[in-house]
Amino acid sequence: MTPPDRARVSPDRTRRARTISAPVPLPHDTEVERALLGGLLMEPGLLATVRAEVSPETFHRPQHRRFYQLLTELADAGGWDMTTAWAAAGDRGIEDYGGLSYLIALPMACPSTEGLELYAERLSDLAARRAASLALLW
Repeated sequence: MTPPDRARVSPDRTRRARTISAPVPLPHDTEVERALLGGLLMEPGLLATVRAEVSPETFHRPQHRRFYQLLTELADAGGWDMTTAWAAAGDRGIEDYGGLSYLIALPMACPSTEGLELYAERLSDLAARRAASLALLW
C-alpha cells in the first residue's frame, strides 16, 4: 500500500521537487570590502600596496567595484583625499557608489589601516572562490 502522503503525488512531480533548490550565495565578505575601501580613504598611499592583489572585479558589491575603480583612476590622475574622492563620486552620480552617507561611513568600517594587506588577501581569495563557483554553475 502507498503511504498517504505520496498517494496524490505523481512520480513526475516528485522528481521536479528534488531538482529545485535555493540559490547558494557566492563567497563574499561585504564588511571586509567596506573596511578595505574605508582604509584606502584614510590612507590613500596604501593603494599601491593592495593594488597588486585587488582589482575592481575582486569586489562582490557593484557599488564597491565602482568606487574602487574611481579611487584607482584618481590615483592615476595624481591622487586623492576623502573630500576629493567623495566629490568625484558626486560628479559621476553618487548613488552609483552607495550614496554620500554610505561613502562617508566607509572609514568607520576600517578598524585599522594596518590590516589592509590582510583585507586585500581575503578579498582576492573570495574572488577566486566566486570565480570557481561560477565556473561550476556554467
